[in-house]
Amino acid sequence: MSDKNSGSNYGEYLPNPQTGKYVIILPPGNYTISISSDGLKTLSENIDLADKSSFVNEINKNFVLMPK
Repeated sequence: MSDKNSGSNYGEYLPNPQTGKYVIILPPGNYTISISSDGLKTLSENIDLADKSSFVNEINKNFVLMPK
């Protein structure tokens, strides 16, 4: 996960082995998330989080990785 404006890396995250889910807490901003796994194509997607006036408590997203 990286900040699109500054290029700062917000870390690497691993999903829960039982559920495949993960939690990332981010301040408002524009981010690029890249998801990769052995034998699958890397998926990159932009995520824009608005300021407090448009606050959303939780965002659920499903990502599907395709074979190489």
